[in-house]
Amino acid sequence: MTDAVLEGVDVLDPPKKIIYVAGEALDFTFVPTRYTLKSLRILDEMQSKKISEVDGMDKIIEIIAEICSKNNPIVTADWLLDNTNIDMIAKMGQDLAGISQGEQETKGDSAKN
Repeated sequence: MTDAVLEGVDVLDPPKKIIYVAGEALDFTFVPTRYTLKSLRILDEMQSKKISEVDGMDKIIEIIAEICSKNNPIVTADWLLDNTNIDMIAKMGQDLAGISQGEQETKGDSAKN
């Protein structure tokens, strides 16, 4: 029975997921479910053409900024617009929504760095 108690420990202490952009740390170690669901909705709206890709990307940028600014207040939507490219934002948005590259095509490989 003791083993079952320890099975979910990685959920309580997830591995660090930090990426560096323009010398700033973007921490995605813990992404609340709220943001994952928002990202999924935005991607669904973009695929069904309910919103444009531009509007969808703006919304994804806002979500990324909300998540990252909790640990690094320098990272705002404006900061992301000035320090990332669209491929990086697309990859982060897919990661937020829990979509692997095999499930949806990305616009390029530059976000892998």
